[in-house]
Amino acid sequence: MDCWIASFPRSGNTYFRNILYFVYGIESSTWHEEEAYPVDENYDAYKFVKTHLLPSKLVPSNPKIPAIYLVRDGRDAVLSIAHHRKDIVKPGSDLKTNILEAIVAEQGSFFGGWSRNVSEWIERADLIIRYEDLVKEPKKIFERVNKLIPLPPPNWDKLPSFQEMKSGKAMYGGANKMANRPDIDIGDFANKFFRQGKSGGWKEEMTPEMQDLFWNHHGNMMERLGYATFKNSVGQNPVLDHLVMKKLGLPVTQETNNKFLVHLEATKLLENSNDGIKRYLEHLIKCLKDVSRHGDQKWRFKLFIESKTYSLENYKEEMQEKEITRLHPYEKVLMGFKEFVRVSLPGVVYKGFSDLYKKTGIRKFLSFLQQQATYKKMKKLYRNNVAEQNSINLIHIPLPQNSIYFNNLNNPFLVTVHDLTHKLFSEYHESTNTTLAEAGMNFIIEKEADVIAVSQSTVNDVLENEKIPAEKIHLVYEAADHDLFKWNINKKLTDKIRKHYKLGTNPYFLCLSTIEPRKNLPNTIQAFNLFIQENPDADINLVISGNFGWKTEHLSDELHLDNPKIIFTGYVTDEHLPIIYSEARALCYVSFYEGFGLPPLEAMSCRTPVIYGNNSSMKEVIGEAGLPADPNDLNSIKEQMYRIYYDPELRDLLAQRSHHRSFEFTWRKSAYETLRVYEKIVNK
Repeated sequence: MDCWIASFPRSGNTYFRNILYFVYGIESSTWHEEEAYPVDENYDAYKFVKTHLLPSKLVPSNPKIPAIYLVRDGRDAVLSIAHHRKDIVKPGSDLKTNILEAIVAEQGSFFGGWSRNVSEWIERADLIIRYEDLVKEPKKIFERVNKLIPLPPPNWDKLPSFQEMKSGKAMYGGANKMANRPDIDIGDFANKFFRQGKSGGWKEEMTPEMQDLFWNHHGNMMERLGYATFKNSVGQNPVLDHLVMKKLGLPVTQETNNKFLVHLEATKLLENSNDGIKRYLEHLIKCLKDVSRHGDQKWRFKLFIESKTYSLENYKEEMQEKEITRLHPYEKVLMGFKEFVRVSLPGVVYKGFSDLYKKTGIRKFLSFLQQQATYKKMKKLYRNNVAEQNSINLIHIPLPQNSIYFNNLNNPFLVTVHDLTHKLFSEYHESTNTTLAEAGMNFIIEKEADVIAVSQSTVNDVLENEKIPAEKIHLVYEAADHDLFKWNINKKLTDKIRKHYKLGTNPYFLCLSTIEPRKNLPNTIQAFNLFIQENPDADINLVISGNFGWKTEHLSDELHLDNPKIIFTGYVTDEHLPIIYSEARALCYVSFYEGFGLPPLEAMSCRTPVIYGNNSSMKEVIGEAGLPADPNDLNSIKEQMYRIYYDPELRDLLAQRSHHRSFEFTWRKSAYETLRVYEKIVNK
């Protein structure tokens, strides 16, 4: 065996094998796990072996065996496999159902699903061939194949046309294995097998809803392979897709000896919370790891976590080995004492002590001790590693509050500013956080650092409130994680999650966030109560998900939360969140201010409309895909609830707009634009 020929089904593998047979006189075999027909006993004695399986399923598993991967526009591939199932595999099955199942590919069905199949094979393959290029220029494609696996002299006159293959004259395409089946007409079988073969058939048969669902699941990989992109996407480019472009035979810049080292401050990873800042950091790390594997190799990255440096690829394992923890010794003692007091004292007494602790300077003093301990560790780290410090081209700090640890360094800095709530809405913050945030902004000014602002609203706020030059502020939008937040169409899974969180069967509006004053939960609850009072026939609940944050101790007392239509779920896991979003009639996110606002975009990615506060960044992110409301006006919020509930046509329109709009914000695009900012800074 000389080479694997791999592909997701219906992506040109059969055509490739017919070229090998008719033009080069080379027979090939197959490796599969289907029960309908056996594997050739000596399949691995053939020069080329076809497979649709993932690389981990290969037998023999020798990674040194070369591999060619054929890829096709995923929309055409899933449409073709849906037809193949309807016509051949399960005759008479519903085409629409087949398409939806092929797009979603639950539990690894359909050979792992299009994106997973492509992702794993582009890592394994030595050569990648687009089906569209193979059909258009087969001679040119096989010149590339010949460089990988030497082939005998070709005779292109012997290659049958596509029409001839449809009539049953192909060596491969089902005719051979069906030759002993008298109940099957080989010509009819071949006609169905080679149904169209053209590109772009999905435009005629996939509804806009199906197209959006496909892009939700597979958009990133479509861009990576150079297929059609959505509005404002970055498309295929060597910064992110150097490896794939090289394997496709596309021109890419030559690798250079100039390497740029970026340190990413990542102490936020140690926190148990899962707020927007931590999500931003986790997604950025994921993207940078992807760049390390597939992108421009001039970039090198390390993580800085709690005064220690870690490799980007294996930081989790390295942290476990070092047993890193956010708690200093004094904090462990304090946490143990706090838990002892909480259990020992009556609730009212404990609450009094807790309030006193927060109001006095004790908490601020302990926080100061923590900062100084970390600062000393970091100073020692860089003093002992002067060579490494000097080799760092850029230090990226994703949270201004953590810039305090870098006061003794003079490297180029980039700081991500998510919002200026500590200054614009200081009443919504604890004093410790306000002090740290302000110190972070002063750090930016003193170090003449560059800034990434996550929305135009944040750009404007920084320009209006800080002495930072406009040329040092770079707009890079955040994004929802499209690998996680997908429109759920699995009703069995829906029923399971509804039962788990005790949501019942009623439709619901959803509120999701850390429950704190800035999120305006009281007004949303009162607007919902008002809506129910005025519309007693409305059979809908209000579901509130999220942990309680600061300054919410008296929330229950103020709102009299005795309405059975209001359901608190507590924390919802990431795994369950897309289903919770998908089931909601709308996400109610009527916040007073957002630097970006990830939950609305996550909901939109799940095809859920958003009722949002008509202010700050939410207008630019959501726009006409949702319904704006005045966060201070109960009637304004109530009116938008009314429109969503009683107007199903409007609800469907907003669902379509939301889904489509969410594709304009991707982490792939955010990573690309972040790297462009890195390059601007290091090239100075």
